[in-house]
Amino acid sequence: MAWSSFAHLPNNMDEYINILSKLHDGMTLGDVDAVIAEVKGKTRVEHHYRSNLCRLGLFEIKDKCIMLNYSLAEVSDESVKYILKECVKKNRSKEIGTVKKIIKKNNSYNLDIIASEIMKQNPYIEKQNLVRWIRPIISLLKIIDYLTDTYEEKEYKECLQNAYLEIANGYGDAIALELIDGILVRNKPYKNVVEILKNVLKIPNIKYKMELLMKPAWASKCKAYKLNDDLFTHIKIKKEL
Repeated sequence: MAWSSFAHLPNNMDEYINILSKLHDGMTLGDVDAVIAEVKGKTRVEHHYRSNLCRLGLFEIKDKCIMLNYSLAEVSDESVKYILKECVKKNRSKEIGTVKKIIKKNNSYNLDIIASEIMKQNPYIEKQNLVRWIRPIISLLKIIDYLTDTYEEKEYKECLQNAYLEIANGYGDAIALELIDGILVRNKPYKNVVEILKNVLKIPNIKYKMELLMKPAWASKCKAYKLNDDLFTHIKIKKEL
């Protein structure tokens, strides 16, 4: 994991709008850098600025030219917000994923809290550098209203339900969580059954659509997973989540 991977993203919505509105398919890398430099008020910028936008998912690079992954018919806060939201949703980088988890866990964009949480797992990183590296990620998540948005709720439900139906003959079957976990980890390498269930169980009235079971050792040799201090081995989804 390289925490500096997104350190050169734009700082605010105005910068995103001004950059995205001037990019087009077939633009050379040099021209892209010139656009970024102009928006940043610099004579020139290093390739990191362009690479960060590419890594976020806004465009791809082929034959030293870019191909946009978005269509910007009308430049506005809402259209750019939607584009960025889709990029964050599809992005599978561990850096953005980790920051998202910490923000959701603490219900806060507080930079110091997020940096401290990361340093618990990465004590070798200098906090001053880490703060500088993750600030643009936090700004991005603020722009798309990550804390107040519900798109992840839908994603969690779909991940769980699709994995369940891949094994079950239909709704109502008791399926081992261990089997579902294998599918989730394979298809979504940064998610597992415990993480998915913790988020799905927060959804209002979801308990009426699914049931977690703990089968005794004599009835099942499947792995048990701990959720809210209870152990479970199986899940039964009764109807579409």
